[in-house]
Amino acid sequence: RAWWQGPRWFGHGPRSLDDALKRWAARSWIETPNGEAHVELGQMLYEYGLVGVAAAGLFVGVVLSRASLGDQFAGAFAAGVLMTFAHWAPARQPAVALVWLTCAAGALR
Repeated sequence: RAWWQGPRWFGHGPRSLDDALKRWAARSWIETPNGEAHVELGQMLYEYGLVGVAAAGLFVGVVLSRASLGDQFAGAFAAGVLMTFAHWAPARQPAVALVWLTCAAGALR
């Protein structure tokens, strides 16, 4: 619901969901241990909007379309994609994001 109340094309900005969840939790008397939605696609949509999610999808499509089957970099990148869109975003942790982007570069070589 919060996504519809703001900028849908470009989102609310990186890490903006943290404050929104804290405000929601304070109004609802619900304790939230951290500021993550635990639904990565929903969180990406809120923070980066339709354009950001489309750009991420385009990036993934380009890397995976140029990767060769059986390449270890492509496999590691694909695992990162599944983690990002299905469970937890490695891009939120800078050390993991650098490894993931290195895998993307390796898959594109």
